[in-house]
Amino acid sequence: MRPQPPIRQRLLDPRYEMALVTGGLCAATLAYYTRYAGLQLFGVFLLSAVTIYWSFSIRYGAAMSLKDFKIVTDKAGMQIRVGVGLAVVGWLLFSLYAYITRGKGLPLRYGGSMPLVVTILAVASAEEIFFRGYLQNRLGQYCSIWRRILLVAVAMTFYKSTIHFWSDKSLLSYVELFAWSSFLNIIPSLWMERSGSLIGPLVLHVAWDLLVYGSWSSIPPWIM
Repeated sequence: MRPQPPIRQRLLDPRYEMALVTGGLCAATLAYYTRYAGLQLFGVFLLSAVTIYWSFSIRYGAAMSLKDFKIVTDKAGMQIRVGVGLAVVGWLLFSLYAYITRGKGLPLRYGGSMPLVVTILAVASAEEIFFRGYLQNRLGQYCSIWRRILLVAVAMTFYKSTIHFWSDKSLLSYVELFAWSSFLNIIPSLWMERSGSLIGPLVLHVAWDLLVYGSWSSIPPWIM
């Protein structure tokens, strides 16, 4: 029987690292949004543990720089313009879809909440850096381009769905949300693969969230 590598070596293996960090992040989010104080405390503890482990593995495992996260500034101006343009087109199409299916399109106005803007910038950037900058690039060592794009799209959608898991939405609403989010996550992931930069997808994500939630006067309750 082949001897197993020591626990430290196994934990620093990128394959273990990806599974533990992504699974831990989703589990922490799911526990926090139960709204029960005990589980929320456990969620915060688990998120802290995941953050410490992730930081340790990046530093002492295969050390990663900003370029490893695809945060490069080559042609950043064009990336930003295309990202904003895609966000506007996507918002228009999604608003049309909302009008057709629900009889009410998405409002386009600013709700006047700076905390909301700051929160959107922070959350959207963190999600992009983790799922596409980190996870998708780590998967590039083991998966074909389409396989890693689909894996990241599903992982990111599942993470986002955990926020709404304890709400009173119907099963059809969950299926619709999961399908839409998975499809929309494929586009920026493919863009990052083709361009070699996370800047465009990050700007697209931030601009999209600002358009969708910008009319709110406060931070959405599922973020609090």
